[in-house]
Amino acid sequence: FSPSERLQLMASPSLSDEARAQIAAYLEQGKTDSALIMVCDRKTSVVTVKDQLEDASPEDVAEELSGLPRLILYRRNVKVDEVKTQEYLFHIFFNPLDAPVDIKRLYSAARTYVHNEFKWLKDHGREVELNDERDFNDVWMAVKVRGLTGKSGAPLPGQKSTFVYKENSI
Repeated sequence: FSPSERLQLMASPSLSDEARAQIAAYLEQGKTDSALIMVCDRKTSVVTVKDQLEDASPEDVAEELSGLPRLILYRRNVKVDEVKTQEYLFHIFFNPLDAPVDIKRLYSAARTYVHNEFKWLKDHGREVELNDERDFNDVWMAVKVRGLTGKSGAPLPGQKSTFVYKENSI
């Protein structure tokens, strides 16, 4: 990029009017297993909607992701425990590790802008970051909902130890 193009990349992001209307409609409709995939133009820093998916599994959404960052709104029923399933709205920042740093910065700013622009999304959405599209599945979402960082192992068994003091043993 030339110096003027780099300055443009650092410009604060904005939403196109069409994207603003599509996001507002998506948040109002509340349809489970639907996704809204957004892109941010490198030159203008304007966020637009690239695709809207209906009846989409996590694998369907992952297929739509390329090697470049994306912003995704995804509504999905997630199994919270053995009995309860609850609907969640995920605001996902797809941030592949091998993406150029200037593009990552642009999308990070766009993520924050979109998240703050819609109060409902800010109050009720689960904001998460995804680095590898192969990780995007129901298990990953359940972990993010629960706030877990990994799988817990079985508890360690307790050990009983006794010490017998003998007066002349020292």
